[in-house]
Amino acid sequence: MTCSDVISGISATTTILHESIRSLDDASATSTLPKNLRTVRCRLPIIVDIIQTLLEHSESADSFCCLSLIVANCSGHAARMKRILELVFDGDDTWEKRYAEAIRTFGDITTVESLLKLIAEDIQSLIMHNPVSDDHLKQKSDLDEIIHEMRSLMAFSFQIRRGLCFGRAPYLASGHFVGRESQLDEIMRLESGRMSQKLHRLVFGGIRGVGKTQLAIAYGHRFSNYYESCFWLDASSESTMNKSFRTLASLIFQYQDIRDLHERDIMVRVHEWLSDATNTRWLLVFDGYNSLEHFDIETFYPPASHGTVIVTTRRPGLIAGQKVQVSPLENVEDRLKILQTRSGRNKSQFGSDAEVLARQLGGLPLDLVTAGLYLRSSPLFTIAKYLQAYKKRQDCQIGSRRPVKVPEYKDSSS
Repeated sequence: MTCSDVISGISATTTILHESIRSLDDASATSTLPKNLRTVRCRLPIIVDIIQTLLEHSESADSFCCLSLIVANCSGHAARMKRILELVFDGDDTWEKRYAEAIRTFGDITTVESLLKLIAEDIQSLIMHNPVSDDHLKQKSDLDEIIHEMRSLMAFSFQIRRGLCFGRAPYLASGHFVGRESQLDEIMRLESGRMSQKLHRLVFGGIRGVGKTQLAIAYGHRFSNYYESCFWLDASSESTMNKSFRTLASLIFQYQDIRDLHERDIMVRVHEWLSDATNTRWLLVFDGYNSLEHFDIETFYPPASHGTVIVTTRRPGLIAGQKVQVSPLENVEDRLKILQTRSGRNKSQFGSDAEVLARQLGGLPLDLVTAGLYLRSSPLFTIAKYLQAYKKRQDCQIGSRRPVKVPEYKDSSS
């Protein structure tokens, strides 16, 4: 590459960056850009000015001849940024989907903030190899600031859509959710029919073991396509909430080691992501908030005018939001289905004793599941025998074994 080719490469980089600025301006005229693209738009003109000043202050074209590789890298990074922006802003899908497609297309270095950081580092290298004037010192300071800012954005470059993220939620196997199909549909009607532009709060209230957690988990699974992201958080204590937010941050952000960050920083960043005007279709499930005296759940709500939160609690009257009462199962057939599914016994093994037991247990899913799992673990223990022990409250007989673990119930306070 000749010296004149190097100069032409630098000039071409300036032209490409100008085109990127125009792409961002055109996009912002019709929609709200996310924070990372808005920040890049503000910094691009500074980069362009520095490149132009660098060319004006260079003593000769010869001073750039040994820097052909740096110039080529800089031009390549600028071209990639321009191409990504073209993919993001030109098409029929939402920009989020096009951005995801751009990431799949370009591989590792895909975010515009990571490319702007590389461009700034390339320009710094060019400055270091040229006579340093007062202008250059100021430019180097500006570049340092841009690099630092881009690193901060890169640390929290978010995934556009996360889908259903209930991996830490209590396990609810397919087919184990019984008897509340109409209530799921009613909850979705409440959600889809809301008119106000504000955070939608749903409070699932009911007694211990009635199935509040299971209803929330089943709702997330059933209507996951309605939301772009669904997250489950353990709200049993402030400590578990902080841990849940840390897990949430690790799912949202492309950060190498989330363990290094303070809880407050994590909450601020997560709230920023949830409050972004381009990210409105998300669901947060705050599960098991019963310790109202120990911490305020609302401190964990994002300051957003969109999105949905579900809180499961035994104390719904003390929590603001639209109430959803979770009651014991009234239909005996639903109760029998839980007993049959969890016990692993077929209908021929279910006589009148099973129906009596289903009525005696009172429609609480936790009690029905516990009975079913106990019967599964004790094949010779008949339903009649279990019912007899239950009626006589022979706790020592039924509880002589290690307590049955119910996977989808965190503990007996669910």
